[in-house]
Amino acid sequence: MKHDALVYNGSWNINIEQTDIPQIDDYGILVEIQATGICGTDMGIIMGKYNATPKVILGHESSGIVKQVGSKVSKFKENDRVYIDPTFYCGECFMCRTERPNHCELKTVTETGVSAHGTNTKFYVTTERFLYHLPEHVSFEGATLAEPLSCAMTGVRQLSRVRPDARVVVLGSGTMGLMYAHALSLRGIVGSIIEISEARKELAQTAIPNGWNLFSNLDECAATMYKQEFDIIVDTTGALFKEAVTKLARGGQLLLVGLRDAYYDINPMHMVDKSQRVIGSIDSEYTFNGAVAAINNKQIPVDKIVTHTLPLSEYHAAFKLVGVDLLNKTTSYNANALKVVMRP
Repeated sequence: MKHDALVYNGSWNINIEQTDIPQIDDYGILVEIQATGICGTDMGIIMGKYNATPKVILGHESSGIVKQVGSKVSKFKENDRVYIDPTFYCGECFMCRTERPNHCELKTVTETGVSAHGTNTKFYVTTERFLYHLPEHVSFEGATLAEPLSCAMTGVRQLSRVRPDARVVVLGSGTMGLMYAHALSLRGIVGSIIEISEARKELAQTAIPNGWNLFSNLDECAATMYKQEFDIIVDTTGALFKEAVTKLARGGQLLLVGLRDAYYDINPMHMVDKSQRVIGSIDSEYTFNGAVAAINNKQIPVDKIVTHTLPLSEYHAAFKLVGVDLLNKTTSYNANALKVVMRP
C-alpha cells in the first residue's frame, strides 16, 4: 500500500511523493508516525546549505505508534506510543567507542532525514534501541521536542564550569534557543535570552524557564544584568559570532550550535591570553533519555513551545511559518511561530 512522503529532490525542490510501507526484519519495529517537527537542518537542506542525499525522505524530530514488531523485539509491542531517537549510531566504530556516537562513522549513510529516509511520512522503521515509551500525558506534538532538547543537553555537556553563578546568555529565542535555556536551567542556571523580534519575544515569554529574562540585544542585556560580559554565550543563530566574542569574559566559553556558513577572523593571542574557548556542538550524544525524562516530568513546557500543527499535505504553509517560502525560493526571519509540527 502506497502512502505520502515528503521527498528531497534538490535545492528548493521538495515534493509529496508516494512510497511503499517499509519492511522490517526480526529486530525491526515499524512505527506509524504521528508528528514530526520542522528543524533548522530541514531548512538548511532545502536552501542548499546542508548536504543531503537526493530522493531522501525528510524529517527527524518525531513520535508515533508501534504498528509491527520483529520476532526478536522484547521491549515494545503493537500500539505502544513512542518517542523516536533519530540519531543512529553503530556502537562499534572508533567514534562510537570513544563516546562520540553523534559522529558515528556510518553517519554518511544512516543520518535520519539527511542520508537515510526520515519521518515526514506515514511509516518509519527503527529498532528498540532508538525508541522510548511515550506516556499518555505527553502529546505526540510535544514529544517531537525530545530530539532538539537532547541536542541542547549534549551542547551543555561540552561546557566546563557550568555553575549556578555563571553569567549566561542564549542568542535567539527560537526552538533551539528555548531548548538551550531549559537545558541550562536544569543545571541550576538562571540566565537571559536575546531576541530581536518583538513578536517572537512575546511567543517565547510564556515558554522560557522560571527566572530567565528576555532582552532585545546583547548590549542591553550586558549593561543591565552582567556588567558588560558573559561567562557562557550560546549562539543558536549562527550569525552573531563576531559580536559574541567581544562580550566573552576571561575564561568564558562560546558555544556555537547554529548551522550557518560564515567566516570570521580570530586573534588566537587574545583568546589564549583570556583563556577563552569556542566550542561547536551538533546532534545528540547519550542525552536522549534525559530529554525524555525532563519532558515526562513536565519540566519543559512543550505545549507552549509547539505553536503550530499542520497536516503534511500543507507542507508549503508549514515551511512558510518558519520563514521558508518554497514557491518563491526565498527566506525571511519569521517571528510568528516557534516549533511547527506536521502530521501525516
